[in-house]
Parts: sequence; C-alpha cells; structure tokens
Amino acid sequence: MAEETGRQLDALERGDVAHFEAAAVHELAGPSERERRGMCGLLEVYHVRKG
Repeated sequence: MAEETGRQLDALERGDVAHFEAAAVHELAGPSERERRGMCGLLEVYHVRKG
C-alpha cells in the first residue's frame, strides 16, 4: 500500500493524474454505533459493506 501511494505521489509531482480515472466516491451514512468504548476513549463505529 505504501509503495502504491509513493507511485501516485510521484505521478502527481510530474503532473500525471491518470490514476484518478479509477477513482470512485462513496458515501457512508452516520455511524452505526456511537460511543463504543475503545482503548483510548469512545469510538464511533462505521460498518462498511462491499458491493
């Protein structure tokens, strides 16, 4: 993942934005669970389904 990010940043530096052609925008509704206890405080949990 980090190597791919590096390649994309290098492409942006060269002015190459071709990798944006595969981009998609997704929207999530609000968290499905609020104020769940976590290691460092309270969490807001988002359950994400693929598809």
